[in-house]
Amino acid sequence: MPQLDLGLVIGPQGPQGPEGPAGPQGPQGPQGEQAKVVNDLTTGGVDAALSAEQGKALAADLSAKAPAGYGLGTPASPISDGDILEVMRRLKTGWYAGTNVANAPTTVSGGVGWYTFDVVAMGPGPAIYSVCVATRVYGGERYIGYIYNDIWNGWTPLPAQILPKVYALPMAEGVTSTGLSYWKDGMNNVALSGTFSFHSAPGPSQMIGTLPEGYRPTEAKNICVQSATGSATYGWIGTDGSVYLSGSDHSSQFSANEALAVISVPFYAAN
Repeated sequence: MPQLDLGLVIGPQGPQGPEGPAGPQGPQGPQGEQAKVVNDLTTGGVDAALSAEQGKALAADLSAKAPAGYGLGTPASPISDGDILEVMRRLKTGWYAGTNVANAPTTVSGGVGWYTFDVVAMGPGPAIYSVCVATRVYGGERYIGYIYNDIWNGWTPLPAQILPKVYALPMAEGVTSTGLSYWKDGMNNVALSGTFSFHSAPGPSQMIGTLPEGYRPTEAKNICVQSATGSATYGWIGTDGSVYLSGSDHSSQFSANEALAVISVPFYAAN
């Protein structure tokens, strides 16, 4: 059968048309737990409860920064003119330092100077607990306080962990000290011990010396007075600080210039 020639000729291909607009972007994948926890800490989300998985991720992240927790080896966060209770209520565990910090312990002079604050917080949950140890920079006095269920329990002074200073007892007229001393520990307990002698044989209620204010008992306390030969009697420390023998006549018991020793049981001092 003969071919039919229609006289058609195919021309060259035309240029491609412009590209259409891109389709909408798909949803972002879930954020990793560790990154989420660190992000929470930097955006204030730490006030929200952490899941068990988040807690594990946080522990892993913190342990990578320092063996004993976040912040070791870094300066304390400055909070001058801030409020330490606000830090504690927001459960911001960490190291802080500042001056004129609201609700800091007051110094001896009544003002608020430089302090460092070590805060450890737990929660939120059934209970919120935040504890702080505050240390006065110039002086070293230390205090502890805590918040439990949003109730602030105030500051309690911590005893100084240092050896007490020893002072020579101011002696009465006619008495010589050969080492009679007193001291006070960090719990406000006072003790008196050492040796002395009377210039003449002592009589009833013979004065030995006087403790200064701040070292005196809240009620009269007994002391023991003994000689090297074994003779012994008792005496008193009065609330006015006076240290003296009992009311008996001791002239036949102790002689002039005889070495005598004083021993006292530690007692709580009146402020």
